[in-house]
Amino acid sequence: MIAPANAAAAKVLNLFVPGGGLILLGRAWSGVTVGLLFAACANLAVTSTLLFPDDFSALVQGLSIGVSGGAYFGAQIRLLYCLRELRHVDADHVRDTALRDVHALLAEGQPLDALAALEPIRHLAQNELLVAYRLAQALTAAGHGVEAIEAWEVVRRLDHHHLYRDLRQQSLAKLKAEGDTFSSDDPANGR
Repeated sequence: MIAPANAAAAKVLNLFVPGGGLILLGRAWSGVTVGLLFAACANLAVTSTLLFPDDFSALVQGLSIGVSGGAYFGAQIRLLYCLRELRHVDADHVRDTALRDVHALLAEGQPLDALAALEPIRHLAQNELLVAYRLAQALTAAGHGVEAIEAWEVVRRLDHHHLYRDLRQQSLAKLKAEGDTFSSDDPANGR
């Protein structure tokens, strides 16, 4: 996982040493390539425009300035893409770890701990079937009837291939048998 301090340090380093921030984030080949390209073109630009302007054509001067500027801005853009990619990897890692922990806690019969483990990814339950399913399982096992019914309704909405239909119906029947508030006109009943 990337720490915010590392991201900030990479951004600052990349501004002063194009490619340095990429190297700091573990993208060594990208960083070295961009850094070498920038260094070579910047040296040629300085040499051709400031030191020996009469020895180089205007085309060489323009190309060296343009390519060095392009390498500089390319390094900044590449760093932003790299940071975005690392954030997605971190989010996927948090999701996978939380789901693994929830599964283990539910298997051990600890639904309240499973609900606590779901907190970092609970916002994903409205769009991701597996997260919604684990949330519904944990709420049912913890005895949170009304919330569990709502969670099973989200599972029904997301479960286009009816993977969890039987489990949902069993859980809703269990909640009804336990005497939780469950009306026969509830849209989650019998689907």
